[in-house]
Amino acid sequence: MLVNVYPLQVVRSQMLEAAQEDMVGGAVTLAANLAQGATALSRVKVEEFDEVMKVFEPAKSRRVLIADSSGLVLYDSVQTTHFIGRLALFPEVFSALEGFDIFSCTYSDTTFETRSAAPIVRDDGVEGVVFMYKNNVDNAEMLGQVRSDMYNITLAGPVRFFVLAPFFHVYPAHPF
Repeated sequence: MLVNVYPLQVVRSQMLEAAQEDMVGGAVTLAANLAQGATALSRVKVEEFDEVMKVFEPAKSRRVLIADSSGLVLYDSVQTTHFIGRLALFPEVFSALEGFDIFSCTYSDTTFETRSAAPIVRDDGVEGVVFMYKNNVDNAEMLGQVRSDMYNITLAGPVRFFVLAPFFHVYPAHPF
């Protein structure tokens, strides 16, 4: 039996494109705003990052880490963790330190995990990195539901045929 996966691929592709646009756009915008600041990134205090985050709308629904040029975390939007001063060991951070805008997404049956990183670039090179992380359960549930619906629709046709076929079989009235 062949399952029609095209609609599922289209929905997943649209979700990924929207997530990429949102996450990369947010990271690049925040990195550009931080690069325009007068103070060198390594001398900015956590309170100053908090002020920037209050006005930066995309940062409200995701976790944001800001790291310096060596990968040490200067700011973490989740205040309950102790990442500040530690090395940000995310592959996206290392790629962004090389000057690239990065996006990655993993999907399991229960969650979309999206990550994005953008370099904070000044005249003399990469000064730091903005890293964003978002765990989206709602979109994963919706995609799981679409997958389940497509599977049920694909199975419903053959099952109905084999169940109802004996009732509609026509026998000839006279064999000759």
